[in-house]
Amino acid sequence: MRGMPGLTGPWLAFLPLTPTQWELWRLSPEGPRRLAASRGPLSCLATPIDQSTVLCWSVQRGTTLLWRVTPSSGAVEPAGSLSFWGRNLQIGPDGRLALLSPEGAVLLVDLSSRALTRVRLAGGTPRAFTVVPAGGRIISLARRPQGSTVTAYELGQLTASAPR
Repeated sequence: MRGMPGLTGPWLAFLPLTPTQWELWRLSPEGPRRLAASRGPLSCLATPIDQSTVLCWSVQRGTTLLWRVTPSSGAVEPAGSLSFWGRNLQIGPDGRLALLSPEGAVLLVDLSSRALTRVRLAGGTPRAFTVVPAGGRIISLARRPQGSTVTAYELGQLTASAPR
């Protein structure tokens, strides 16, 4: 497909664009109901925090905002925020959240106490592209030249520190 003369390059920045709004909806027998809206991409974990609560997040202006959503009632409550763009968020069976910072650091968030811990994976580990907390362990999926590797690290053996 060919571009139209005069409408390529830097001139595209001057075209009026409608801002995208991301929305979270609850579908029920009473009908659809909008629960939340965000200017940044809005996502929810497929695995619930517990039997009744789902964790959702949005990245806006470099900040990751977290919400607890109760699908049965439609309640949405803030769960905290991270002052950076968190990626690959995964929740473990113990209710802790694992994620990667923009530079690839592994972080653990205890959602009940809101404590954030930076975890250093030992042994010259290649850069992880996803991590999952699993009962006293961090499961890391990383790329290597010969293929991807899955490694389980005991949390007691890892170096943990407050994030900088």
